[in-house]
This record gives sequence, C-alpha cells and structure tokens, in this order.
Amino acid sequence: MKRLLAMAAPALLSLIALTGTASASAATHPAAANAPAVAAQPAVPAPVFPPPPGCTPGNLCFYAAAGWRDGPGQLAGPNPSWFVFPHSSCPTGTWADCASSIYNDGQHCTARVWFFANYRPPSLTIARGTGYLNLKNASAGLFGNWNDNIEANDWIC
Repeated sequence: MKRLLAMAAPALLSLIALTGTASASAATHPAAANAPAVAAQPAVPAPVFPPPPGCTPGNLCFYAAAGWRDGPGQLAGPNPSWFVFPHSSCPTGTWADCASSIYNDGQHCTARVWFFANYRPPSLTIARGTGYLNLKNASAGLFGNWNDNIEANDWIC
C-alpha cells in the first residue's frame, strides 16, 4: 500500500493543479514542475516529553509500539535505510516501517525521519527533547500518518 501511495501521489497532485485548486505560487513557480511530490509537515510540532525508558542520550530512539514500548531502537548518525537494522517483533523483521513512537534525545541537532529509504520524501523533523508517543498523531499529508512508515533518518544541525 505504501508503494502504491508513492506512485499515486504525483498524479493526484497533477490532478489538483489541473482543477485549479493548487496554490498560485506552487502552480507558477518554475521549480514546482520538477519538484518531487512532498506531503506537508504536520502543523503541530512534536510534544516535549522527558526521555523515555532505555533511550540513551545522543540518540534518536524509536519503539515498535505506541507509548514507547517494544524497543528502543537507537541511532546516532544518518542512516539511509532502516531495513538493515533487525527487530524480531516487526513484520519485516527490521525497524523499517515499524516505528510507532519516537523520541529525539540527541545532544544538539534536530532529527529528521524519512517515509522512504535513501532519504526520499516526505520527511518529518523532530526537535531535540521532543517526540511522538503515538506516530498515528503525526500527519504525513497525502501519505496518511507516520505510524509504521519510517525507512531512514538523518540530522539537521
């Protein structure tokens, strides 16, 4: 289903533009024609929480279940694919498309997670000291929500 959405999003955006409901700036900007389809960031930033259990300072911590349960998986650097990080309770056997809650306990950077491997949009930023207790509450625009839909991460410093 996720791959089907990725293929359908550009066509849906083109249809919106043809019906005249796209914004004037997007329709007239020359770069817009060649830009990849990117779903909007959530309007509400991630809530501030104390670090969840087991989350080591300096890491992006993520859990297979909402409420910071079944984990954590922890990463400190950029990772173009979460398919290489095993987690036995996930349907794929890896952390890819398995995170249901997430927390940025990084030292000084904003974490960014990606819907698709190899840093393909959309992306979601998570400020240091914030997280999502339930990624179903984080909108991924046309793609739905971020629950079980993260395949890569990097950092914005």
